[in-house]
Amino acid sequence: MPAPFQMIGAIVMAVALLPLTASTFAYALVEQRHRGAWTHIPAATHLGGPYRRVELPVVPFQRAPLLVRAAALTCFYWAWFSLGAWVVVGVVLRGFPVLELVVLGGVLVAGSTWRAGGKLLRRDARAVAFGRRVAIATIVCVASTAALAVLMGGIDAGGLALVLGGLTIGQAVLVVAALRRHGDLFTAPARQLAA
Repeated sequence: MPAPFQMIGAIVMAVALLPLTASTFAYALVEQRHRGAWTHIPAATHLGGPYRRVELPVVPFQRAPLLVRAAALTCFYWAWFSLGAWVVVGVVLRGFPVLELVVLGGVLVAGSTWRAGGKLLRRDARAVAFGRRVAIATIVCVASTAALAVLMGGIDAGGLALVLGGLTIGQAVLVVAALRRHGDLFTAPARQLAA
């Protein structure tokens, strides 16, 4: 493989791995710190069977459900990755004022995605509404960016934007799925602990 392709491959790997390291560290720190927020959810009861009414206590949470943790981790990773990508795009396109507004919008969405991941792990009562708003803003930002890239440079320039846009939409859908499946846990009252 020629040297320029090796250099490009090394840059791509660094761009992908650096956010992975930073986001994993941030996720572990936030998840460990706020794990107690999930252990204070009152144990629910499950009524079993159509013919027998038996109340079975549900085991209380030790930490956030797996889907919520996965959504939070992708929020942290994708926020770092998007922020890096938007900074590079902003430097390259700094002579075009309209595109600078798109870059600024992308940076704001990346920051909001980071906050959504933190709210998920903290079991913030506003996480459901905030997460849905961030998912909608993400999809709007991605659609407008991909449309601009295709209009300005054809499918060659828009291809990468479409691929990254698809991954971004997948991450937003994961957040919405976690909120849909476990949304009631974010508003559940905390269990009173014995003194």
